[in-house]
Amino acid sequence: MRIPSAVLVTLAATLAAAAPAAATTASEAIDFLNQQRAANQIPGTITEDAYYNTGCRNHNGYMEQNGLQHGEDPGAPGATPEGGDYNNIGEVLAQGGGGWTASTNPWDAAPLHQTILFDPKISTAGYDEDSGFFCMRLHSEFVQRPAPTLYAYTGNKGRTDVPTSITVNGEGPYAPQEAVGIPQGVPTGPQILFLTDQFGAANHATSFSLKGPGGGEVEAKLVDSTTPPPDGNSYKPFNAGGDLIPVHALDPFTTYEVSITWQDDNTGLVTPQTLSFKTAGFQRGVALKLSKKLARGRKATLTAPAEAGGQKATVKIAVQRKGKKNAKTVSTKTITLKSSLKIKTPRKPKGGHVIVTVSVKKFTLGDTQFTVTPAKRRY
Repeated sequence: MRIPSAVLVTLAATLAAAAPAAATTASEAIDFLNQQRAANQIPGTITEDAYYNTGCRNHNGYMEQNGLQHGEDPGAPGATPEGGDYNNIGEVLAQGGGGWTASTNPWDAAPLHQTILFDPKISTAGYDEDSGFFCMRLHSEFVQRPAPTLYAYTGNKGRTDVPTSITVNGEGPYAPQEAVGIPQGVPTGPQILFLTDQFGAANHATSFSLKGPGGGEVEAKLVDSTTPPPDGNSYKPFNAGGDLIPVHALDPFTTYEVSITWQDDNTGLVTPQTLSFKTAGFQRGVALKLSKKLARGRKATLTAPAEAGGQKATVKIAVQRKGKKNAKTVSTKTITLKSSLKIKTPRKPKGGHVIVTVSVKKFTLGDTQFTVTPAKRRY
């Protein structure tokens, strides 16, 4: 049994991005896809189909002359029987965008396409890329399993190094996020795809949650079989499984927990699914600085890097008297950092010192986590 072509015709997208790198062969692309599937605990045993390779190669030639589209007009330039034969198989197309590596593919920001690429039932595939066009055709085998199985896709590297955000732009007939009120082009957190094998022809989630460190709830929306399509559309991409969409970008280097309960619409069987994943990101170190000398009015000059502007800092002032080993804290306050500001210090005791310490907790900007070296100086 094969996937009905009517389900897949609607999943074409133009993904605008940089020009692709050197061409990836069909064997290489399928190997990369198998690696990405295995990283997500999805069967990575897809084999290459020469006929699908030919169909994609011919169809890319057709699209170079006629534009991105499923199907071929037999009377149009470049049309071939193999290029037009995508019926009863899954087909994903793209124009522009990045190519294949172990951690990337041309449909990285296209969740509807990813539901096809990471369908656990896929058994064979063919591929071609040429002149900025990408084509992959995939065939599913419906094999009787001993028990229903639930899968999840978090990112091409699996449960680690998950991107903190994605921006879906140009996916048709619409992006899943549009069904829950988030326009295309608006960044979201990484979209987690849920895929099922033999858990009913239709199922839906009865509950779901996304939690961050300490169990704090993270705002998220779910698209499943019960989610109405956006206005002007009738197509519903999920009869089974769904797409969990964090409304905002997630923090880098952070572990998140997902909990979701599925119900088989046919049998009423209820099955929980849980998973955890850790986001990727960049780390940078920056430092605060205090002037070597005090200015008029016993004011120390604090300078902060631009990235730390607007962060809250703790200023602790201590006095160490002559002959005393330990300093005594005389004041602690919170300030908002600017590129440069003055900190007034008390008069130092005879033979002693005033010690100023300014510290800032780790903070995150975009997908970068900053660690701040405190400033400390004796006056």
